[in-house]
Amino acid sequence: MARTKQTMPAKKKHHAMAGKMPRKSVPQIKHKLQKNTGNVYKPQVGGAIKKTHRFRPGTVALREIRRYQKSTDLLTRKLPFMRLVREIAQDFGAGEWRFEAAALQSLQEAAESFLVDLLSDTNLVTIMNNKVTIMPKHMQLVMALRSSDEERQHRTAKERQEINARIEAQNALALKQEAIDEALASDNEDSEQSEAGAEESE
Repeated sequence: MARTKQTMPAKKKHHAMAGKMPRKSVPQIKHKLQKNTGNVYKPQVGGAIKKTHRFRPGTVALREIRRYQKSTDLLTRKLPFMRLVREIAQDFGAGEWRFEAAALQSLQEAAESFLVDLLSDTNLVTIMNNKVTIMPKHMQLVMALRSSDEERQHRTAKERQEINARIEAQNALALKQEAIDEALASDNEDSEQSEAGAEESE
């Protein structure tokens, strides 16, 4: 009897999940971030979602306005302002410019004061137009009004200078005339005295 090759029976392929219990489906809760705020939807133990507290629009802005109005600190950074001053100073001449700390601080205070006044006037113009948001045209109107006021002040100052110059010129002419009159009077007195002396000698 001839020998025959015996082969093992092929094993059945089992599925990867065979013999294992399927995982329980866990509800996935996404944390939604609010735009421009730190508010987060926080899941709790029971699965409920609690929304963090959020102020109404305008409340935080009014709070910041009151805080900045009470403070006297500078609002802009010192180093960026110093770089801006140096950049502007380079347009007025070559070479390295040096500024003292007190000079930079005074410049920064003056610049912030100017900006605060400009924005407050712009806000008034915006309110007069029954608007809430300031626009470039409102600021342009304020700048035009300010330039006209400056021109008027400059004109009045120039007129005052001209009037003062005229008064000084008139005063100088009056003093000169008085000096001439005094000189003529003294010459007449001298001539009279010389004539009187000549008559006495005769």
